[in-house]
Amino acid sequence: KNSGPRNVAKILVGCKSDLRMDEDPNHVSWEDGSKMANDYKFLSYVECSALLFQHCDTVFSEAVRTAILLENT
Repeated sequence: KNSGPRNVAKILVGCKSDLRMDEDPNHVSWEDGSKMANDYKFLSYVECSALLFQHCDTVFSEAVRTAILLENT
């Protein structure tokens, strides 16, 4: 279902990427997350782990980058 404004920068964020270290087959791979972002027309896909504080800054940087990109189009 489509809802919400269309002129909003949307990124897909994969959280808890640290859990992938457990090699659980239920975890979403980078490739699957990226494909899903493409399929649902998100502007980008990023992953982070708040527990390990990995790539959390990337999430915010990407949000700002996509907002600026959308504003300039």
